[in-house]
Amino acid sequence: MPEMLSHLAAGRHIVCDRYIFSVVAYTAMKVTVDFEWCKSVDVGLPRPDMVMFLDISPEAAAKEGEYGEERYEKESQMQSLLHPLNALHSVEACLC
Repeated sequence: MPEMLSHLAAGRHIVCDRYIFSVVAYTAMKVTVDFEWCKSVDVGLPRPDMVMFLDISPEAAAKEGEYGEERYEKESQMQSLLHPLNALHSVEACLC
C-alpha cells in the first residue's frame, strides 16, 4: 500500500486488477457474516476513481487462456462470487 500511495501522491495513474470490490466479494463468499461487515474490511483504503465491471459468466471465463491457474479460479467458486459481485456492482457503483 505505501508504494501505491506514493505513486498516487506523485500524480501517477494506477490500474489494478481486483482491488477493493474483489476483496469484499471474496470475503462475502467465504464467511457467513453480514454483507455490510464485508464491505467494511477496506475502510481507509483509497477509493478507486473508476471501476470496470466485466459481466462474464464463469463458463465463458473458463474458455479463456490461463483460466484456473489461480487459487480461486475454480468454476464452483466463481459461481459463488456472482451474487456478491453483482450486489456490489449495483449498490456500490456510486462510490467511485
